[in-house]
Amino acid sequence: MPTKLRKIMGLLLLFASLYAVYVAYFRYQQENPQISIEILGEAPIKGINPSATSAIGDPPRIKVPEEPAIGRTLYVSARTGASGHGTFQQPLRNFQKVVCELQPGDRLLVMAGVYSGPFIIGKDCANGTPEAPIELFFADDAVFGGDEGSTASNNAVITIQRSHWHLAGVEIQPVRSLDGLVIGPGVDNVSVEGAHIYSGLGNGIKVGAGSKNITISRSHLHQLGTLEGRSNTWVHGKGAGILVESGTDGVVLRNNRIHNVLGEAIKIITNETTVAATNKVTAPLLENNMLSEDQEKWY
Repeated sequence: MPTKLRKIMGLLLLFASLYAVYVAYFRYQQENPQISIEILGEAPIKGINPSATSAIGDPPRIKVPEEPAIGRTLYVSARTGASGHGTFQQPLRNFQKVVCELQPGDRLLVMAGVYSGPFIIGKDCANGTPEAPIELFFADDAVFGGDEGSTASNNAVITIQRSHWHLAGVEIQPVRSLDGLVIGPGVDNVSVEGAHIYSGLGNGIKVGAGSKNITISRSHLHQLGTLEGRSNTWVHGKGAGILVESGTDGVVLRNNRIHNVLGEAIKIITNETTVAATNKVTAPLLENNMLSEDQEKWY
C-alpha cells in the first residue's frame, strides 16, 4: 500500500476512534448527569432589576441534599423552549402546572430563569405528609417577579395554601404585588429556608391566620414597603419584613436578616407560641434580635 494512502487510512482510523470516544462520553453524561445546584440568595439578578440588589449580608449557600427524594425528582425551567419530561436535559416549563402535579415525597428543582407570578399552591395542588413533604429547591439565577404594573396588586408572588411543603433558596422581587410570599391561612408544617425577598410595596413574608408549625430561617428580607418608581420617585406602601397573623401556633423565626423596611421588621399579632431567635432586624420589635442599621438613615 502506498505511503500516502496508509497515512490517510491512519488519520481516518484516528478520527473514527475519537468520534467513538465522544459518543460514549456524551451518552454517559445523558444517562448519568452530574448535577449540583447551589442556591445563593444574594446572586446577581438577571432580567429583573439589578439595581435592587444589596451588598449587606449574604445568606449561607443551600445545596440540594445528596440523598434521593422519597418520590420523584423533577426539573422546571423558564428558559426552556418547550415543555419536556421533567429531566435535567428536558425540563418542564410551566411552574404553576408543575407544582400542582407534585405528590408527597416529590422534589422539584427550579432552574435558572425569570418566573412571573402570581403562583398559587392551592386547592388544585397536593398536601405533603409528615413522612414525605414536598420539596422545592431554587437555583441561584431563578428569580420570581411580581406585578410591575402602574398600580399595586392584591396578589402575592407565591402563595402556599397546602401543608407539609419545604422551600429552599427562593428569590422573590415583589415589585407592586401585595406580598412576596404568603403561607396559609390554615396550613400546617411549612418551612422556608434561605429566601431572598426584596424590592416591593408589601410584606416580605406573611404567615396567615390559623397556620401552625411554620419555620422561616436564614432568610434575607430588605427594601420592602417602598419602591423606586419609573420616574425615580419613591412610592411608599405598607409592609413588614415578616408578618405573623393571629391564631397561628408554633411559628419559628430563626437567623433571619431584615433591614430597610418601611414598616416593622417583624410584626406578630397576639401569638404567645411564636419563637423569634437571633433574627437580625432594624427595630427592637422583639427581644434577642440584633439590630443591623437605623432605617431612618436609609431615607
